[in-house]
Amino acid sequence: MDILYISLGGALGALTRYAIHFLGSSMIIHHFPFATLIANTLGCFLAGVLSTTGMKIHLSPALTQGLSIGFLGALTTFSTFTSQNIHLIENHHAFWGILNILLNIGVCLLAFIGGRALVGP
Repeated sequence: MDILYISLGGALGALTRYAIHFLGSSMIIHHFPFATLIANTLGCFLAGVLSTTGMKIHLSPALTQGLSIGFLGALTTFSTFTSQNIHLIENHHAFWGILNILLNIGVCLLAFIGGRALVGP
C-alpha cells in the first residue's frame, strides 16, 4: 500500500511541478529561474504544514509517505536547482546564480516555518 500512495503522490507532484514550470516560464527575468523557486517554496511550505498537521491528525504512515516522499519529492527540484545554478555561473551570470541560491534557501526556510505556524504548534 505504501508504494501505491508514493506512486500516486509522485505522479501528482510531477504534474504539479510541470504546471508550475509551464506557468512560471512566462516569469523569466534576466535568466532567473522563478519556476524552481516557486516549486521549492511551495514544497517547503507544504512540508511545514505536513510536519505539524500529520502529528495533529495522526495521518497513516502510508499517506504520510505518499505526501512527503511521493508528492513533495516529485514537486521539489533540488537537482534542477543545482543544474540551473551551475548553468548560470558557467554562463557568466554569477549574480543570478548566487541570488537564486540565497533566495531558495532563505525563502524555503521561511516557507517551511510559515507552513508550520499556519497550522499551529
